[in-house]
Amino acid sequence: MNIERPKTVMILGKGGREAALQWKLRQSPLVGNIMNTPSSLDLSNTDHVIQYAKDTNPDMIIVGPEELLVAGIVDAVQRIGIDIFGPTRAAAIEGSKTDQILFMQRHGIPHPRSVLFDRFDNARRFAANPLWVDRTDHYGLVVKADGLCKGKGVFVCSTYDEANEAIECLMVKEEFGEAGKRVVIQEKLEGVEVSCMALVDGERFLLLPFSEDYKQLFDGDCGPNTGGMGSVAPHPFLADRPELQDEILNKILRPTIAGLAHEGRPFRGCLYPGMMVTVDGPKVLEYNVRFGDPETEAVLPIISEDIFGPIAAIAAGQRLQMSRAAWYRPEVCVVVAMASSGYPEHPRGGDLIEGLDLAEKVYSAIVFHAGMTQNAANQWITDGGRVLMVAGRGRDIPSARANAMNAVGEIRFANMQFRRDIGLRRSKWHSK
Repeated sequence: MNIERPKTVMILGKGGREAALQWKLRQSPLVGNIMNTPSSLDLSNTDHVIQYAKDTNPDMIIVGPEELLVAGIVDAVQRIGIDIFGPTRAAAIEGSKTDQILFMQRHGIPHPRSVLFDRFDNARRFAANPLWVDRTDHYGLVVKADGLCKGKGVFVCSTYDEANEAIECLMVKEEFGEAGKRVVIQEKLEGVEVSCMALVDGERFLLLPFSEDYKQLFDGDCGPNTGGMGSVAPHPFLADRPELQDEILNKILRPTIAGLAHEGRPFRGCLYPGMMVTVDGPKVLEYNVRFGDPETEAVLPIISEDIFGPIAAIAAGQRLQMSRAAWYRPEVCVVVAMASSGYPEHPRGGDLIEGLDLAEKVYSAIVFHAGMTQNAANQWITDGGRVLMVAGRGRDIPSARANAMNAVGEIRFANMQFRRDIGLRRSKWHSK
């Protein structure tokens, strides 16, 4: 895209993902001023966001949170004549697991066997005897809220009691509100989880490095699902498997882009299918329609090219010159999320954060601010679930991981939570 002058860019969102986007765009000569989202702006109120955009009139807006995209923020901003990066409401299929599954069925995109339920008794009855589980096999299924739950409405169940509890949590107790009134029950897949992000113009794409996400709260992939406790890029399992990378593009990414275009809802923005690579090949676990978090924090630090040009072109409704992979450095980035006490169910705020300067200066880590703010004394305090994303880079995973963990060791706040195994090989696919 030919840009005549540096652009003023507004980034909507207040987490580590948005901090990583700001960090990357500040390196671009095509970007002038970057507007942060003020703490006073209620992102859940689309009307307020639109009014803020009208009042500030940036050249372009990049949307971080999926809630805004699903609510139709792109459609509304386009109507007031401002370029915006993200899919329209019709293309934002992250908003409904049902929509995703029916879409994949129509277009032959591989995914887990799934059944949809809007009645508690039917869901519970099915969970007692899932059709695809042979009686000689170990019990295992996944219960998902149909709507958006910020990565927390997914329950991986190893027993019927766990499944029944998950269904009751969603459909009876309504702990996730409207999002859980309909549920999806899926077979539990075994394999390697892969995050794939691509900047898409409706037809062509710029593929970002594949990455690995760590969803569970505790070491060894134990505990409740979270928004993500860490990430590694490029994905170690795919690094020397170009044929598998091609299979992901040909069986999942390209058919998804073509399918949405065929249905009259072309996708423009960051398309991010989360998938499991199984013995039968890659299968989509779910679609996301925005930059991943914490994947973005691991991917952007290793990309060597200026990605603002493609982002700006897509936001302006223009086409990329070709589909290709982004250029990235021959290094690895390991990201460790530092979460507050009580995360993910009841995160606590107000705890003093110390050691940030040492983490960045001594170990050359990149510390992306997420759920934190400043108090009256201008001290940093916790103000959310995932407080910090600490990124360490190195020539290989051990060196990148050491830089990240050493930086984490310099940071202190009360009852902080973080995983110590980010970047270590997972035993279930260690020898594969």
